Amino acid sequence: MKIGKRIIPLLVLCIFLSGCAATPTKSVNHYLKEFRTNLQTTFLPEDSDLVQNHKELSDRLKELIEDFDCTVGKETINGNSAEVEVTIQAYALGEAFEETIREYLTQAMAAIISGETDQDLSTLMYEIWEEKTLEYKEKGKTFSETLTLKLTKNEKKWAVEDDSAVELANAVTGNLWTLMQTYADAFQQ
Repeated sequence: MKIGKRIIPLLVLCIFLSGCAATPTKSVNHYLKEFRTNLQTTFLPEDSDLVQNHKELSDRLKELIEDFDCTVGKETINGNSAEVEVTIQAYALGEAFEETIREYLTQAMAAIISGETDQDLSTLMYEIWEEKTLEYKEKGKTFSETLTLKLTKNEKKWAVEDDSAVELANAVTGNLWTLMQTYADAFQQ
């Protein structure tokens, strides 16, 4: 009977401690916090082609990209693998950039015919981009995407898999990340 009295508190303690172990959802929450902290240096460096020496535009883009909302949803565990749904609400910067390109191409044709310089054309591009970022800031967070982040359990800790970072970067930039990669790939061919 004495052994039973000792084992029962030990079993209760083990159940309590295993219940306190990191869950996939807790790991995702921590990951999202770290992701937000490291977003600027990782995904929008100062020398980015998107902002080349345009501090006001750079600051606005940083503000808009950092200002995303996320809701962690359903968690599914399958052995040492897990998936956690995350819904991101962000500014539709990809859409803003596509509008910038369309408007720029229309105006640039007229500017070239009137004899504008390369510098004037570059300035025109950034003026339109600034205008569109302001316009989309006023529209609010109209981009929404639900992602399924994949996690792997290493010993007792859950880690978000690397490929989730790219999906997350695209979502918090309102599809701008993927759009920029598509344009970069197209110009390299």
